[in-house]
Amino acid sequence: MIDECRGKVIACFVRYLNGKILASNIIRAALLLLATAGLCVAANESSIQVACNISQDNSAGLSGDLATDIHALPDFTETAAGMLGHHQFDQLDCLADRFRSAKERFPGGVWKLHTLYQGLAEPVRYPVHATPEDWNNSIQLLRQWTRERPKSITAHIALASAYEQFAWEARGSGYADTVSDSGWKLFQARTAESKRLLDEASALPTKCPEWYLVMLQLAIDQTWDLPQVRVLFEDASKFEPGYYYYARQFARYLQPRWNGEPGDTEVFMQE
Repeated sequence: MIDECRGKVIACFVRYLNGKILASNIIRAALLLLATAGLCVAANESSIQVACNISQDNSAGLSGDLATDIHALPDFTETAAGMLGHHQFDQLDCLADRFRSAKERFPGGVWKLHTLYQGLAEPVRYPVHATPEDWNNSIQLLRQWTRERPKSITAHIALASAYEQFAWEARGSGYADTVSDSGWKLFQARTAESKRLLDEASALPTKCPEWYLVMLQLAIDQTWDLPQVRVLFEDASKFEPGYYYYARQFARYLQPRWNGEPGDTEVFMQE
C-alpha cells in the first residue's frame, strides 16, 4: 500500500514539473515528497489498524517505511512477537491473510509475510541468544495458537519453523563430526516434528508460500535426495514465483557443505 501511495505521489510530481527542470520546482517537489511520504505511512497504518482490529501502537510497529526508517524491519518483527506473547491470535491470522493475499512487500522487495513469520518463529530478537526457556515458552504459545485456531495455516507454519530452528539450537552450527550424540538426537526429533506439522498443514484449506520455504529448509536438515528437492523447488516456484527465498534456499542445498558437489550452485544460478 505504501509503494502504491508513493507511486501516485511521484506521478503527481512528474505532472507538476511538466518538463521544466528548474531548481525552484525541484526543491518544491522534494519538500512535497517528504510531506506526503508521511501521509502514505499514516494511511497504511490506519488501514491495518481497522482491517485487523489491532492497537494503534501495534499498527505503528507494523507500518514502518523501510525506505526512510532503518528500524522498520526490527520494529515489525518485535511487534509480531509481542502480539504473539499477548495471545492475539485472531489479529495475527488477519495480518498474515492480508500480507499473503496482497503480496505486500517493503521497499526493496522484502516480503512482509516472511518477516511476520520471522517475528513469530524466533523467540528473541538478534543479537540476543535464546535460552531453552525462551524456546519452550515460544513453542508453547504457538501450540496454543494451533489448538485454539486449528485451521490456521499461519500458526502451523510458524510452529514448524520454530521447531526447525530449535533443532539447530541443539545441533549447533559446526560440521557434522563436531555434533554430540545427544545433539543429533534432539536435532532429528525436532526436525521430524517440524516435518509432521508441515504435512498436517498441507491438508488445510489455505495455502501459504512460506510452507515451501520451511520444507526446503528441512530438505537440507534431513538430507533429501536431489531429485526430490528439485521437484519441491519447482513446485514452490510455480506456486509463488516472486518468493525469492526459494532460490536462495535451493542454492544453499547445492553447496558442497550440505548436499551438493563443487560447481552445482554456479550451474543452478545460470539456469
